[in-house]
Amino acid sequence: MEESLLEVAFLALLFVLGVVYVVLSGRRSASDVLEDLADEDETTLHQDSAPKPKRDIDNELEEAGLFTREAKRAFLMRQRVYPVAGLFLFPFLRFLIGGATIASLLPFCVMGLALGYLVGRRKLVNKKAQFLRDVEFFLPVIMERLVMAVQAGLDVFAGIAVILELEEDELEKDPVTELLGRAYRLTERGIMFEDALRAIADTVDSAPLRHAFIHLALAQREGGELIYPLRELSDSTQLYYQETVEHGIAKLPVKATMPLLVTFVGLIILFITSPILQVLNLTTGAMPQ
Repeated sequence: MEESLLEVAFLALLFVLGVVYVVLSGRRSASDVLEDLADEDETTLHQDSAPKPKRDIDNELEEAGLFTREAKRAFLMRQRVYPVAGLFLFPFLRFLIGGATIASLLPFCVMGLALGYLVGRRKLVNKKAQFLRDVEFFLPVIMERLVMAVQAGLDVFAGIAVILELEEDELEKDPVTELLGRAYRLTERGIMFEDALRAIADTVDSAPLRHAFIHLALAQREGGELIYPLRELSDSTQLYYQETVEHGIAKLPVKATMPLLVTFVGLIILFITSPILQVLNLTTGAMPQ
């Protein structure tokens, strides 16, 4: 009885420590308040000064499409919950089985903590992949809108302003419009449009987006005829997305090989189990006693 009480107390202690850790880590520190007041996520890039170095976690979150401090803070909060949940859940399940001691619960604590951390990292990797897929999907659409704006007599910068106005009422903007909006706001604050596009493109690990932004910067800087090069740029982004989809479709048979192999092996085992059992029974009955 006393051992059970100790185990319950140990689990309760783990739960309390996990809740305290999540709550305290979610609080805003004084440095966070100062950074929010300075709005560093939009003004760290400046013409006369080099960008401030970012932490590795900030770079990873921006590669996943999380640019604002609120989005980063919310995602990091969820990342902290996974290890804490594993730290409590695995020992609790072991306790329900019965016959557990505090010493036997410690390995399950480590296993739950490690598994929770791996789940959080997998969530980040999946979010990065989803963000890149969204960028590749929306890039041809946004480039086509920009071509129509330029055909109406606007330059590249004014065309981007029109695209942003069309997306103002949307609750959730597509990632390409969000990136163009960041470049537009940086330009309004005094940064050259070309430098703003290059700086934004460097935060995203997407070759077609970087290629498109560099060409937009050149078109805005050099001037001249814009419709023809922008039309070629729009067509190239659409062709790249089409080739990406076709490449993904071509890989589907390879991905389906292992599930089909496992399925057929299972069916073969299921079909031959009954004959083998009958042969074994006959063999056993025919043997002399």
